[in-house]
Amino acid sequence: MFSRRLTMLCLAILGLAPRTAWPIEVEIAPKNRVAGYVVREDAASVTIRMLSADGKDKVTTYDRSKIKIVHQVSKDRLEKLTQTKPKEYRDYADELALRTNDPEAKETALRLFLIAAHLSPADLGSYCLAKMGQIAPTPAESRRYKAMAVLLDPKGDPATLKSEPAKKGPAAGPEAKNQAAAMLSFQTAMRAIRVGSLSEAREAARKDGVEKIFAAAPAVGDQKSFLQICTDSVCPTCRLKKTVRCAKCNGKGKAINMFGVPELCSMCAGKGEHRCGSCDGTGMSALNDEQLRGVLQAELWSIECIASGELKPGSVADRGWSNVLKTPPRPAVALSLETISEFDPRQCVFRKGAWTMP
Repeated sequence: MFSRRLTMLCLAILGLAPRTAWPIEVEIAPKNRVAGYVVREDAASVTIRMLSADGKDKVTTYDRSKIKIVHQVSKDRLEKLTQTKPKEYRDYADELALRTNDPEAKETALRLFLIAAHLSPADLGSYCLAKMGQIAPTPAESRRYKAMAVLLDPKGDPATLKSEPAKKGPAAGPEAKNQAAAMLSFQTAMRAIRVGSLSEAREAARKDGVEKIFAAAPAVGDQKSFLQICTDSVCPTCRLKKTVRCAKCNGKGKAINMFGVPELCSMCAGKGEHRCGSCDGTGMSALNDEQLRGVLQAELWSIECIASGELKPGSVADRGWSNVLKTPPRPAVALSLETISEFDPRQCVFRKGAWTMP
């Protein structure tokens, strides 16, 4: 029991250790484990600095043949990671995340998950940020990572938030279930208009019960105002079609050249239509800065409500990245993988005990 307490104490002071010192946990005898930092090691022995019972550092050298290394972050494995294989960062992060009693392993896992998400956001982004939400050291960081996971998910699936086991309680009644479904529809509406899917946004906003969610949500006004934004955002030229009829060939795909011979239209390459120039092929007019901030703030609010299982009327809580959205003009800064944590994912190469740019 004492060795377990000693292990936890050693791990708890990781912040005092030099960044070049690597943590290690060893088993001296069955059920007798100690943890500390490697001072030096070779093929025959390993010297570990630990916290003694009186609170002072104690340096002890162990014969490798008489101990069993329970866990140690592998510098060799970190050095073999390469930006061309982002899944290997994710795989090692998954392994380290299982070391729940080793803060240094979890910290390394957070960094590796973030790097993997940065290198391959489409394939790994949502998964890695959701895993970061599971092992985040504080609730505020966990919320931030979970929200980013949903925003990186192409489908915006709120199931990404289910990274922690739900607390047991009474079964939700019909009213609570209806409210939860309405909240998911609201979150879908915010995500859809943000990515330019106006039809999906309008459909989700009109679902049963969503009107009450709009009444409680911050920044976007009521349901009628949101639907008006959707209507006003339709491109007046292509009306959501994203393409327009070619003016040169009148949609026929062919035009008569100067010699009177039909040939493929040079403007539309024979397609009879081309990308709408008014909306750059998106089908909608861009939201202005104020509208975009409102949509992002409302989406983050919905994510927090879904994660907590509670409807929180009013403004987003004055904490974390949600607060950044209240300060114009660049809300997207809060959504950057480069700024969401203390780690810079661009430093993805590990050499000589330090993370550097490739």
